[in-house]
This record gives sequence, structure tokens and C-alpha cells, in this order.
Amino acid sequence: MEMNPSKPLRAEAVTELQRVQRELKRVTMERDILKNGLRGGPRPRWIETCSGLH
Repeated sequence: MEMNPSKPLRAEAVTELQRVQRELKRVTMERDILKNGLRGGPRPRWIETCSGLH
């Protein structure tokens, strides 16, 4: 779809654009959390629960 600033967007296009912008914001936030970790929080400890690994 070509974007022409002089033409108004249809309601469906506006709704889709808003949905995609919300999803982009959410995914960017998730990426930053995974990339940087939770600053100041304790690092997770992985505890083996299977008794056969001892």
C-alpha cells in the first residue's frame, strides 16, 4: 500500500496502522527487556529438579 500524505486513510487502514504501532511498541519493549535484563534485579538461579542428574 502506498502512503500519500494528501489522501486521508480509510478507517480500516487507520485501525491496522494503530494495531501495528502497538505491536511494534510491545515487541520493542520485550526485546529491550531480554537484551538488557531487569536492571537492578537479582539474576535468576536455575535449579535442577531431576534427581537423576546428581
